[in-house]
Amino acid sequence: MKVLQAEFMGFCFGVQNAVSIVNKEIDSKSENIQILGPIVHNPQQVAVFEKAGVKTVETVSDAKPGVLIIRAHGVTPKVLNAAIARKDLKVIDATCPLVKLEQNYAKQLYDEKYKVLIIGENNHPEAIGVKGYANDEAEIIESEEQAEKLPFSSQKIGVVVQTTMLPAKVEGIVRKIFEKGVELRIFNTICNPTKQHHPSAVKIARESDVMIVVGGKNSSNTKRLAELCATIKPTYHIESVDEIKPEWFKGAKTVGVTAGTSTPSFVINDVVGYLEKI
Repeated sequence: MKVLQAEFMGFCFGVQNAVSIVNKEIDSKSENIQILGPIVHNPQQVAVFEKAGVKTVETVSDAKPGVLIIRAHGVTPKVLNAAIARKDLKVIDATCPLVKLEQNYAKQLYDEKYKVLIIGENNHPEAIGVKGYANDEAEIIESEEQAEKLPFSSQKIGVVVQTTMLPAKVEGIVRKIFEKGVELRIFNTICNPTKQHHPSAVKIARESDVMIVVGGKNSSNTKRLAELCATIKPTYHIESVDEIKPEWFKGAKTVGVTAGTSTPSFVINDVVGYLEKI
């Protein structure tokens, strides 16, 4: 069985940057390193840091004196300011620069009196953080159906997009939003790694009999890759090599592998290595 790997997969710049920041603090032997929420949506990477003594805290008030690193998905300005106000904390902001750009656009739109809409997921930490930059008054739109229910507004409408959304899904939602106002301004904040990962995964899926998508089950971008690949070939979303079942590949001559932007290379290599042995 031949194993094909997507040209673009695994860590994006934002995730690599956040992971590097944590590693730098570990190497510096900083005392009491803490991360506000999981640094990225990948259990294996989180486990590596936990083994090195890094703790994950859910709120600023949970943090003990020491180092507090802001996760790659970012937080609201209220949460960031609360952390900075703690004099017993060394705060390091590891928010992805492209998420920062999205946050800035949301603030700009709000300041310019736009009704701010975020195309993204209601419960995703990135979208929640961005909402805070529009004074928590922005509305998160997850689907065309939700956009369809928006009332017509004479107010200017401004849109930003969660960085890991599927472009095709965003286009459908934008078409619906277009019908809801007389003035619409859109910042296309889908990140370049997402734009690269998706067509790369599609290419491999078309050349394969079975697709394996590697990444956290709590990772939105990995879930979207799996959904995308599943429209083309039988697809299995796994977190680690332990989940692979040989019967998935019965009769398959080619298996394709891709991975989410929060999936570390050591996890991908384990999966590819196992598949090559089958």
